[in-house]
Amino acid sequence: NRVRFYPGIDFFYRDSVFCYYRGHTVRNRMGFPSDNSRDGIPFTLFDSLSTIEDLSWRFRVKNIRVVSVSPANGDTVATTAMPITITFSDPVPSGAFDTGLTANQSIQVRSRYGGLLQSSFRSISISPDQRTITVVPLFGYFSRDSLHCSFFGFAQGYRYDSTVFPGASDNGFSGQEWYFKTLGTGFYTYPNPYKPGSDPRHCRNNGPCGIWFKNMHTLTTGMLDFRVRIFTVKSFPVYDTKNGSDDLSFSPGEEPQWRWDTRNQHGELVASGLYFYIVYDAHDKALVKGKMLIVR
Repeated sequence: NRVRFYPGIDFFYRDSVFCYYRGHTVRNRMGFPSDNSRDGIPFTLFDSLSTIEDLSWRFRVKNIRVVSVSPANGDTVATTAMPITITFSDPVPSGAFDTGLTANQSIQVRSRYGGLLQSSFRSISISPDQRTITVVPLFGYFSRDSLHCSFFGFAQGYRYDSTVFPGASDNGFSGQEWYFKTLGTGFYTYPNPYKPGSDPRHCRNNGPCGIWFKNMHTLTTGMLDFRVRIFTVKSFPVYDTKNGSDDLSFSPGEEPQWRWDTRNQHGELVASGLYFYIVYDAHDKALVKGKMLIVR
């Protein structure tokens, strides 16, 4: 015969579990302990008459490890917004992974252009089988960026009655670090040609309409302050961000891009035609020159 007991908690990985079974001593007519459970186990199997049919044993819970991460270490991705996933060998116990979107103590993501700033997260989700955790960083992945990921593992000091995370210390196990890169798209303007009247992709009803200056950070190293000037084909000044309300000083982790709404310095929409632009750094050094075509 077999009796099964189901504990009220899920045991944490690498835990040691101690089990005790205490039988009830029954004496026969002669006053000697008998096999009270009639399971065929003789009392002589045990050392002391006070522990007749008592039993104790222990076992350990196996380790949990990272099976894979995606993007994998050294990968190069083309998209500017990709979730990061961690897949484990076994289900992750509830409360063992920090799901906070800010100052997360289980996983940390930093980018080349974010500097020492740690990214917050748009979302953190756990799969139904609790084996895969998906995080979406708040940072965008810029062109020619490098993302460094740190999973600090599970806390060795984990307690069932409280939540303990290893954080950035050595108090964890099964941690992992990896990085991946983004393709070097480089600076570009989009859409170009700009056709707000005929191409609905260029100017939707709910906006915003205009021409984007993308990946400005690739024009120079270590600088996130820019200035853009726009001219007609006859070099007549049309718009200057320095004299307008546009702030092209970007913070670490903020995508260095700017949208020109195709209005001049007086707030009027410019006519169809060919326009030239120059992008400067914070010291008014020209970084790149180009042209844009507007077809209304």
